[in-house]
Amino acid sequence: MAKQRKKNTKVFKVKKTPATPRKRFSRKSKQPSYIKKNVFAVLGSILLISLVFIGYFLGQNNNSRVAYPERKTQSYTSKDLIDDLSRVKKAKLSYLSKEDKSAKVNKKQEVIEVSSSIGANKQKINSIEIKEKVQKKEIKQDKALVQNIKKPKLAIIIDDIYSLAQMKKIKTLGMKITPSIFPPSRSNMSSHKLADGSKHYMVHIPMQSSSGKLNKHYKTLMVGDSERKMITRAKELRELFPRAKYVNNHTGSVFTDNYSAMYRLYSALRNEGFVFVDSLTIGSSKVREIAKEFADPYRRRDIFLDNKQERSYIHKQLRVAVKKAKKQGYAVAIGHPYTATIEALSSSKHILKDVELVYIDEIYK
Repeated sequence: MAKQRKKNTKVFKVKKTPATPRKRFSRKSKQPSYIKKNVFAVLGSILLISLVFIGYFLGQNNNSRVAYPERKTQSYTSKDLIDDLSRVKKAKLSYLSKEDKSAKVNKKQEVIEVSSSIGANKQKINSIEIKEKVQKKEIKQDKALVQNIKKPKLAIIIDDIYSLAQMKKIKTLGMKITPSIFPPSRSNMSSHKLADGSKHYMVHIPMQSSSGKLNKHYKTLMVGDSERKMITRAKELRELFPRAKYVNNHTGSVFTDNYSAMYRLYSALRNEGFVFVDSLTIGSSKVREIAKEFADPYRRRDIFLDNKQERSYIHKQLRVAVKKAKKQGYAVAIGHPYTATIEALSSSKHILKDVELVYIDEIYK
């Protein structure tokens, strides 16, 4: 029995001894499974990257097929390379040629613009020079017609005269002032009689303006009036003012700016022995042009004295008139029978000392 137990114990020991190595073997078996996982992960990533690259190359191949549809095979030979290079070269050359053409066109346009601007400037300069020459020529012609220009002459006209009281105010100044008298009107149907006994005076003719109110003046001449009506009016004025030589327009900005109407009236007045003095109520007056056609000197006013009814303003305008007279040899100023104008003229001797104050009919020979 004792021997049998010993044998059993041995057997038992033999059974226990292999148990310990099994546990160790199970711990070591975990390491290969971890390595396998890593290997699979690496292989998967490599596969994914390879798929991306394959897709990219396939896309490039498709693009090349779209860009060059004439290529039938996927193989890219040296001939294909040469053809592609030649295409690129041609495209580049055509692009450069287009750029050169556009650059040349731009240069031409710049040259044209510069030349046109130079031409425009030359034309402006030439027109200014011509205008200055014409003005100088006209001044010379006018000076040739002016009597005794040893001292600059200034003629002052007072428009809108229709009453005896206004005539008396002018006479009390004791100055050579030319009254311009209205023809008979509703306010005074016998205004023409104011010229009786007067040697120096003018006739103030109402003519169409841009103001409907002013055009209601008695017998205002309108641009639509016939030639016969204007001839009749000129003859009527000659009968009313038998000794009058000069006439000027009352308002008349529309009338004097109308060539055909002004031409008919100018001709009719001229046939009756009247000389027209342009009050120049508009800068685009056609009287200058018409006077030249008749070979007459153009007579016009140089300055308005009393656009503002203030003594200081009127004195300032008189100084401007004197300056113009010194430059041209003579000047014509127009005022109105305002109280401020009469007072300013009565206190203007120191301003007028450098000019000779004359009647309008004493200026020209």
